[in-house]
Amino acid sequence: MKILPIFVLTLWLFNLSAQSSKQVIYSCFKKFDLINSYKAKVHLDFDLPNIQMKSRDAKVYYKKPNKFKIKSSGILFLPKQNPFESYELLKDSSSYTAVYVNEELVQDKKCKIILVVPTKENDIILCKLWIEDKNSLIYKIQMTTKSNGTILADYYYELHSKVGLPDKTFYEIEMGKFKLPRALSVDLNVKKKKSTAISKNTGTIKMSFSDYEINIPVTEI
Repeated sequence: MKILPIFVLTLWLFNLSAQSSKQVIYSCFKKFDLINSYKAKVHLDFDLPNIQMKSRDAKVYYKKPNKFKIKSSGILFLPKQNPFESYELLKDSSSYTAVYVNEELVQDKKCKIILVVPTKENDIILCKLWIEDKNSLIYKIQMTTKSNGTILADYYYELHSKVGLPDKTFYEIEMGKFKLPRALSVDLNVKKKKSTAISKNTGTIKMSFSDYEINIPVTEI
């Protein structure tokens, strides 16, 4: 007879946790939702096993709701997902289930770890977020995707933390599951270099942003 009350209590606590987690997530989305568009300069550094790709400068463009473009001369090795694709998933609280996991220090910030499972068809299978509740900032994301395997992103904030725009982003990607651009895969066997990447199956990409222009007309995309 005691099993039912315990089950009901457990279910109630789980639902309460899910609601609380969604509130934390939604506060991050509301901060980013202040941005209608932006332009910025970005410097890209690559550390990719068996692929020689020079650092380069580019321009980045964003426009609501989910248009994102990086413009550069030559071929870029980047995840298919734009850096803010997770916000598109998170803006609709009915499209995912959220579960609080634990807390962890990230960049000396006390972050809540929240697991997000989409309930609707999406390229993202699973999303793990490290969120600092105080400033409503996502400091780390681990996305498991259908198209490019698991992608880990670390976000570093300075000048534009009030609107949730990072000054630097570090990507860690699974090379074995990453879909190479066709032009790059043609030369893959002849462009070798020694890599300091975490492992032979892991590549890293660093994006450093500067000269943000926020909420201005963007006609490039």
